Amino acid sequence: MVDTKVIKKLRDRMAKLAADAYHGDPEVYCPVCHKAIKEEDAKDVEYVKTKRSTELLVHTKCAPKWGET
Repeated sequence: MVDTKVIKKLRDRMAKLAADAYHGDPEVYCPVCHKAIKEEDAKDVEYVKTKRSTELLVHTKCAPKWGET
């Protein structure tokens, strides 16, 4: 379970990157199912910080499937 502040922080960071660099979509997406993650989904989301300091949010139901493909 993730606090809604974490989702908002990552969404704000993505929005800044989108505005500054590539004018892309500022949404935060699950890397497994590619669906947008909203603040309402906070109880069903896991937070992952990789060795390279990449911050990811993954749906709890998608986490076991991660890396199978």
